[in-house]
Amino acid sequence: MTAETAHCQSKAAMLMTPVNRPFDATLEIPGSKSYTIRALLLAALTASQTGETITLKNPLLSDDTEAAMACLKTLGLALNITYSDSETAPRCATAISVSGNVFSPANANRTLHMNTRLSAATLRFFLALATVIPGQKILQGLPGLNKRPVKDLVEALTALGAEITYLEKPGYPPVQITSSALSADKMTVSGRISSQYTSALLMIAPLINPLESPNTPLTIQLSEPPVSQPYLRMTTTVMASFGVPVAASDHALTRFEIARPSNYNLGPTNNTFTIEPDASSMAYPLAIAALTRSKISIPNLNPQSAQADMAIIAILENQMGATVTWTSDTQNSAQQTLTLTGHGVSPVDLDMRDCPDQAQTIAVLAAFASGTSQLHGLQSLRVKETDRLAALEAELSKLGVAVCIRENTLVIDGGLLEKKLPKNVSIATYGDHRMAMAFAIAGAVIPGLIIEDPDVVNKTYPTYWQALQSLGIHVQAIPEPTSVGSVL
Repeated sequence: MTAETAHCQSKAAMLMTPVNRPFDATLEIPGSKSYTIRALLLAALTASQTGETITLKNPLLSDDTEAAMACLKTLGLALNITYSDSETAPRCATAISVSGNVFSPANANRTLHMNTRLSAATLRFFLALATVIPGQKILQGLPGLNKRPVKDLVEALTALGAEITYLEKPGYPPVQITSSALSADKMTVSGRISSQYTSALLMIAPLINPLESPNTPLTIQLSEPPVSQPYLRMTTTVMASFGVPVAASDHALTRFEIARPSNYNLGPTNNTFTIEPDASSMAYPLAIAALTRSKISIPNLNPQSAQADMAIIAILENQMGATVTWTSDTQNSAQQTLTLTGHGVSPVDLDMRDCPDQAQTIAVLAAFASGTSQLHGLQSLRVKETDRLAALEAELSKLGVAVCIRENTLVIDGGLLEKKLPKNVSIATYGDHRMAMAFAIAGAVIPGLIIEDPDVVNKTYPTYWQALQSLGIHVQAIPEPTSVGSVL
């Protein structure tokens, strides 16, 4: 069931029972969604250019990554999944192999319908890819995704010769693409709405034909500094692993240069790419440990990871008062175990522009901190799965927390632990996986918290509720909130 289908049809909610004592636990985190989607696209291009089968280890299987996989299958790629034999995590995969050719002449006379479900990254990355492969391509998502803007990306692509038509509302999907080649030596894109536009252009850069000499590099210029800069570093890191290095001209990441000719390949790695654990998913159990004064260890991490949400570690340690240690893996020096010990949480004043996906996490923690917290740089939250600023204001208010929105800043008057905690509050999730996972942090402390539409976590962390259960937080599926009175 997709996240949006669950939101519309689910008759269940999740009743949470707080931890009865601090825990000491080790938790393995599934592979990164952001890495998995990027790696799937680059694996497809690598397989197309080399004729080899590409293997992705430790991928994430979730609604979003399965949307990307479905798009690749539509383009004629073959994907083979090796599943984990864990009975507690049946949707986990140990590897995905990718083979085939997106440039197949068989696609030229076909109309390729790609449904990107609720995955904005899949929509934007495959929109760019669709402009340089054969056939007539139609990209669309479920209704929630069709509200996510693509105008800046479409304008950047059409300036290079792409033929793109909006099928409904201008600036939004669904779109139809009839071009199969682009030519440019320089291009410009806006970075003000989403870093995904720039990532999309970066990944197809080796496929864009030079206007002058075949050796003319391609330059991508951003018209203003980008939001979510770490996601651009992630994209360039993955591209480099697949054999295409990207030069950034400044620390602000407003200009990139890609040498040509360039071809994707995995060089000496036996056509294998290993995906890191998902830092975004890791943030929620870390936050729970910090709030409940517990201890948690997360293995197999790369302390130097390019993932934006690795920033949660420094926020919890340096701003909110947790203790953090790293232990090297004796078998793999690139992997380490993070151990975080919580001591409660303190109020913060933070710019969240580079890790906006953790704004909800920090906002929920700030509700329990003694004092006022301010989260700045939240402009991108208005165009996510829902208007996350409005959603945070509405749901935190249910807990008795005073919240104020000042343009792109969220002001939270905390101190819940010093008050009488509310009971049996039902939290709406708005079809947004991060609303469900972030407010579940509060369920580790607040008695009888109810998370509506819990299946939305399938978008990025399908085993989330099992993970919380393993930490000692009891979760129970119950009828939807309109009928929970008899349950509590």
